[in-house]
Amino acid sequence: MAFAMLSLASCLALLADAAVTLISPSTLSGAGSTLVQPLAQHLATTFIGAPFTVSYTGNGSGAGKAALEAGQYDFACSEAALTAEEIHAYPNLAQLPLFLDGVAVPYNLPGWSSAGLTLNLTMGLLAEIYGGRVVRWNDPKVVAVNPNAGGMLPNATIIRYVRGESSGTTLVFTSALQTFDSSWPSASVSTQPVWPNATLGTLAVVPGSADVAVALLCCSFAIGYVGSN
Repeated sequence: MAFAMLSLASCLALLADAAVTLISPSTLSGAGSTLVQPLAQHLATTFIGAPFTVSYTGNGSGAGKAALEAGQYDFACSEAALTAEEIHAYPNLAQLPLFLDGVAVPYNLPGWSSAGLTLNLTMGLLAEIYGGRVVRWNDPKVVAVNPNAGGMLPNATIIRYVRGESSGTTLVFTSALQTFDSSWPSASVSTQPVWPNATLGTLAVVPGSADVAVALLCCSFAIGYVGSN
């Protein structure tokens, strides 16, 4: 499996209880974005000597926000900012930028790594793939941006892996696709989008970012998107 880096910046919102009253006196607990999970868990280890410990669970941006609003956590991380409705409904929540990251596009093309080949995709072409308009690896548009492939692009269906749960990574990814492809529908820019032409080619839905990574390790002719950290 190889990775094509996608230069996308995501502004993570840290949702903090403005009253600063911990659910547990000994633990500052958070949840949400899997994109920010490695950093959050690393930062948690820096609170040495504090009168409390810090924990973070990467369960997806949507699940983290919902759990925070339900009073189950002290903070949550999400690429999706609070909506006007959420701000009105939960006035005790505050939000602030946390960090910048990117989204990586892993793919699995048998024989490419051993041949020293790297897949090239433009953002517009990636939008066409995820929009179900380019559905085979040897499509002329894919061949055109990979002149050194030497016939290694197979006549195989592109298996598009997507996240099934409410995901901030998905929001970042689909927002970028619309930026580079004006025909990308607004309904398909979301933490849980309606994927265009979902019946064309092969669209595979898995729960989380880790599941996408695992699927790409074992599924030939597949492509996906994950946090790059």
